Amino acid sequence: MYIDVALINDFQKRYPNVALSYLEDILEYCGVWYSAEGIRAESEDFDMTLEEICSVYYFIVDKNKIKFANPDALWEDIVEYYTIDK
Repeated sequence: MYIDVALINDFQKRYPNVALSYLEDILEYCGVWYSAEGIRAESEDFDMTLEEICSVYYFIVDKNKIKFANPDALWEDIVEYYTIDK
């Protein structure tokens, strides 16, 4: 799985003492993940480019599929469902 560098950097800032391998496990259970078409529909901007989507949303590439998550909603899920000692 490829994880967006911005997501990795934010995770390391929030949880500097937690191994990155933990992040991959978290992403399987947290966040609502959309396709690019789902993001366009959710935002009602059907002309939004992939570049624009990637600049606003976190993304992962999993088995040749790109999935996007709203950063605020993803962090809310992570904080709500996981306790990570800092």
